[in-house]
Amino acid sequence: MRNVAVIIPAYVPDPSLIDYVKQLINEVRLVIVIDDGNTDDQAALFETLAGYEQVEVLHHLINRGKGVGLRTAYDYLLKHHREIEGIVTTDADGQLLVKDVLHVADVLLSSDNNWVLGVRAFDHEYTPRKNKLGNQTTSRLFQWLFGTYYQDTQTGLRAFRREQLLLMASIPGQKFEYEMNVLIAMTLLEASYAEVPIETVYVENQPSHYHVLNDSLAIAGEMIHAKRHPECLLGGGTVR
Repeated sequence: MRNVAVIIPAYVPDPSLIDYVKQLINEVRLVIVIDDGNTDDQAALFETLAGYEQVEVLHHLINRGKGVGLRTAYDYLLKHHREIEGIVTTDADGQLLVKDVLHVADVLLSSDNNWVLGVRAFDHEYTPRKNKLGNQTTSRLFQWLFGTYYQDTQTGLRAFRREQLLLMASIPGQKFEYEMNVLIAMTLLEASYAEVPIETVYVENQPSHYHVLNDSLAIAGEMIHAKRHPECLLGGGTVR
């Protein structure tokens, strides 16, 4: 049993999320699911998840965005389950496989890295063009601004040590731009990290909550703002 908490922000999740969580609780100590303002027709799914002993379901009355959902989970972990060594974030859309979640957790626990990033391959013929273009653009812009090239700047599969929770809970960002702010903070603080290849999965007809134009502009704006005002992002955080 891996001594990690897996966090899953969920907005309009597919019913397969239940099976996904059931697989995880056989392998990790805790799973935290964020019910991010879902409607009543999703209530039964979250009630089922809350019935599992190793699952905590945290609720937002309205949809507040992925960044807020992750911070809700981090605030919870700052107060509870102090025995947890590592935290892994994953998505509820079925694109990040359980085996890859566990592999990223294993790399974190068996190394001295502060962070582990699960990186997708974008050179497959079935990779949606918008995904490939969006990631390439943000990776190059990030490298230009901060001097570090990450293979997958928008991966939702990340792991970090408990010691980073206070920093993670203080980083700003409401939606997908939060994850970019985390990457910037990692870089500015010169945190040690590993990039782990993961399987690239695109679920047919699975709706995406990532809006290419609006979210890409927000992410680019966060990068430029952080370059100009890093003190607003870090809040005095340090890496141990």
